[in-house]
Amino acid sequence: MKKFSRMLFTVTLLVLLFVSNTGYSIDVCKRLYTTLTDPVARTISLACAVNKGLIEYAFREMREKGVMVFPHQLDGSFFGPGSCSTEYPCFTEVLPAGLEISDSSWVKTDTDRYQDVSTGTEFEYDNVFGRFTKYDD
Repeated sequence: MKKFSRMLFTVTLLVLLFVSNTGYSIDVCKRLYTTLTDPVARTISLACAVNKGLIEYAFREMREKGVMVFPHQLDGSFFGPGSCSTEYPCFTEVLPAGLEISDSSWVKTDTDRYQDVSTGTEFEYDNVFGRFTKYDD
């Protein structure tokens, strides 16, 4: 469990350093998600993209409003079967348009909790600290 969290943090940090140093506007984490085939690697890369989006959201709020806040929710999708669909995409507040999850690969299990269907890994969003981390019972 700790190894997974450390790996997620490391990947997010490396991507942020890469993007900030190269000026790329491509969402590297999301690109990894769409090209990787290993379910665990895909899970980590999407969590990386969400966390990167949270940081960008907070900086944008700070620049525009002078206050660093995180979105109240990651999207307007309902929770339960059928969430994260074309009609109700997930992560719309933090992923650029067209990159949000709109297929059944993820499901929203509660207001601020999501599950990767392929691995069964569940993540929880903390809107106070702006963290999207693996959920531990």
